[in-house]
Amino acid sequence: MSIFFLTHSQIKELAQRMLRARGDPTTLGKRWLARFLNRNPVLKTQRAREMEHARVNGATTEVIRGWFPYLSTPDIKANKPANRWNMDEAGIMEGMGINGLVVGSREKRSILRKAPGTRAWTSFIECISATGRYLHPLVIFKGKSVQQQWFPLYLEFFDGWEFVATENGWTNNAVGSYQR
Repeated sequence: MSIFFLTHSQIKELAQRMLRARGDPTTLGKRWLARFLNRNPVLKTQRAREMEHARVNGATTEVIRGWFPYLSTPDIKANKPANRWNMDEAGIMEGMGINGLVVGSREKRSILRKAPGTRAWTSFIECISATGRYLHPLVIFKGKSVQQQWFPLYLEFFDGWEFVATENGWTNNAVGSYQR
């Protein structure tokens, strides 16, 4: 099942078309949408975060659920807390403006909207162990190699960070086995 969310203007345009289809010449006013949302408390305006369609389609419940049995294996259970790491990956799509407002279920904490798969993606990976030890961030650009012109003149803020490039700007096995 594919779910999509509408912007304020799309909802208003849809309602206006429905009126016209019924032969009603009424024009919806400025505050119609606010009143519509008040009449439908299950709906809420939220800021949509765009994510490339391949990432949305790859993060299904079935795919994620398949990893949980590995946590019960004796080898995993034998790992000491200092050897247990949590990794978080986030990213930004280059050339994107501010994420748009859409209307969705009040019960959802956030809304993901599929984006076209043709935009450049830059990923950021951070790791922290169960004991609080952390690694400097890893930044993965889309490209064949990291270019000097991508950076400001003064890099003190980025001391210790690692920068790599991959074909799509995502992590892969080569990046995962990268030795500093």
